[in-house]
Amino acid sequence: MSAKTRDSRRRFSRLLAGILSLACLGASPSSLRIARPEESATSGAAADELRRSTETVLARVSAIRNLPAAGSVDIGLRSREEIRRYILARMAEEYPPEELELDRRLLLKLGLIPDSLDYPGTLVLLLTEQVAGYYDPKTRTLHVADWVPVQEQLPVMAHELAHALQDQYFDLDRLLEGVEGNEDATQAHVAVVEGEGLGLMLEYVLQPLGQSFLDIPDLVQMQKNQMEQARQSYDVFRKVPPFIQEALLFPYVQGARFLQHYVRRHGWPGVDRLYADLPRSTEQILHPEKYEPPRDEPARVEPPPLPAGLGGHWERIYRNVLGEFMLRLILDQFLEADPARDAAAGWDGDSVQLFEGAEGELALWIRSVWDTEQDASEFVEAYENLIRLKYSPAGPREDPDGAAARRLWRTETDLLILERAGRRVDLLEATLQGQSGHP
Repeated sequence: MSAKTRDSRRRFSRLLAGILSLACLGASPSSLRIARPEESATSGAAADELRRSTETVLARVSAIRNLPAAGSVDIGLRSREEIRRYILARMAEEYPPEELELDRRLLLKLGLIPDSLDYPGTLVLLLTEQVAGYYDPKTRTLHVADWVPVQEQLPVMAHELAHALQDQYFDLDRLLEGVEGNEDATQAHVAVVEGEGLGLMLEYVLQPLGQSFLDIPDLVQMQKNQMEQARQSYDVFRKVPPFIQEALLFPYVQGARFLQHYVRRHGWPGVDRLYADLPRSTEQILHPEKYEPPRDEPARVEPPPLPAGLGGHWERIYRNVLGEFMLRLILDQFLEADPARDAAAGWDGDSVQLFEGAEGELALWIRSVWDTEQDASEFVEAYENLIRLKYSPAGPREDPDGAAARRLWRTETDLLILERAGRRVDLLEATLQGQSGHP
């Protein structure tokens, strides 16, 4: 493996999940203590109200989840500027500029963001717009927004304290650390964590009304409603590419949908077993029945070498696993939502690699396997439509070879290959900068 290759655990979706979960990471409270006056802006009546409210919320969340709390965590109010500085510091610590740039290039090649997007700057603006609190695991302090009345923050506190309980019993650092070289599995883990947080928050809100999180009929529609509300309420969110919006909400809403399915069958105490045997793919999150026995585990796909004959010198700079959710989003940028969802639904495994040429040109090389040959054919058909819309190439030229069906396109700068052999599909999108090589 090249020294430049990154088996990245982090991509945009993981970055968002990590930052937006900061309000809850690392806490293990049984009682909650307000930080000393010199350490916090919280004092007097506001401090008392915050402490009482948080203890009440914690007691209810613990009762719903059947997990007694233990330990302590400080609580303090923070201004927008203090929260912004903390987010910047965490991004600088965990997501260095070179990794953000690599992610940007991958997402650009996948067609998920435009070249004009200031990727790092947009992340900062989006996160500082969205985040109204954070938990600092180093100081074990939960910081909440000083511009939002305490009573309006109670549901968010329920979500945050749910994560605190998760950390005490199941070690959030381990859960959210990520799976080396498998972003898809990482996202599945994050979806369980965030799905439970959202589920417990909804249960906290609905119980006094005589209702339950388990009775919500359509969490996907709820996601659509939330997204529309966010577009109206947040300027930065409204302007970011759809991929970023979808990735922001996935671990929460799809995770909650997965958890709803699981709790209906196993009860809240049964959720403990999830953390000993986490889902291994976003496919299992999107289709909760595939997590239940007989479980549909993802196939391991070894990353193949770049096709011979491409021409020039190429160095691999990235490899990972996309998964069903990412493939759905890739198709969704160019196709209607239902065809994109259906074409990605037969996913069984994949390997994505990004190669860099001598002059900075990029080659995207994806090998995927599908549940059936019909599923593979449906994906090929959908991706062929994507290629036509993304590149407007002439062709394709077909080159049947036994069981393989190969399609090849050329533009002035790009070589595109889509090939199916049984349940396997290979996809190459290479910018050649005038090279003449053809695999």
